[in-house]
Amino acid sequence: MRLHGDTLLFLSHHVRRIQQAARRLNLILPSELRAEALTQQVVRLCREMHIGLHGRVRLTVFRQGAGTYLPESMHADWWLEVHPLNDFYNPDVQAVAACFFRQMVKDFSYLSGFKNIGSAVYVLASVHAARKGCHEAILFNSLDEVVETTSSNLFVFRNDTLFTPPLRSGCIAGILRRVLLEFARRYGLKVKIKSLKSSELLGAEEMFATNVVRGIVPIGRLAGRTYDTSRTRRLARNFYSWLAKAYQC
Repeated sequence: MRLHGDTLLFLSHHVRRIQQAARRLNLILPSELRAEALTQQVVRLCREMHIGLHGRVRLTVFRQGAGTYLPESMHADWWLEVHPLNDFYNPDVQAVAACFFRQMVKDFSYLSGFKNIGSAVYVLASVHAARKGCHEAILFNSLDEVVETTSSNLFVFRNDTLFTPPLRSGCIAGILRRVLLEFARRYGLKVKIKSLKSSELLGAEEMFATNVVRGIVPIGRLAGRTYDTSRTRRLARNFYSWLAKAYQC
């Protein structure tokens, strides 16, 4: 999550996703994780840690008590981590290099849309990317469809249309993905949610990754090919301007 001053960006979306994940995991959430109480906890911790105006927030929710595969409790416990960020979203962030990762797949499942502690595929994909001299790796499912990157949802510009993989591909139900899709339609862009193959990425005009912490990050290189970033940066400027007005940043 991202904090600006005393405001958690996209709070209602985050709380809804936490509640959905808890229901699927048969977890009973404590009252501290309701929207207003969560904001108070985060703001207090940020002040104690002298985080400043902009912060990155990580919330981890886990099951209380003992038990093996059959838990003894359905109640959840949690912890918060906060880290400072330098500024609000930057549309001029440096483009990153990406590579393909095929040693493991990530398929659609009952829990695939939610982040969880068991993240081996992301760890191994990140190691693979680093060894290739890249910042991101692109993951696939067992149908050889594009899913996402190691830490973000993926968007592709082809012709006059903005594409992104569907949730049934196995990708995370990203908060910024959802908000950006709403904005892009409002902004007048043609948007299509469809399954993508690696050949469609190699034939794309532009690509970018999105998550709440980093925002919109252009991908400038993939598999020996370089990509333009001008349309991505224009979209980012308009999107960030809209967010700044909405959150008075």
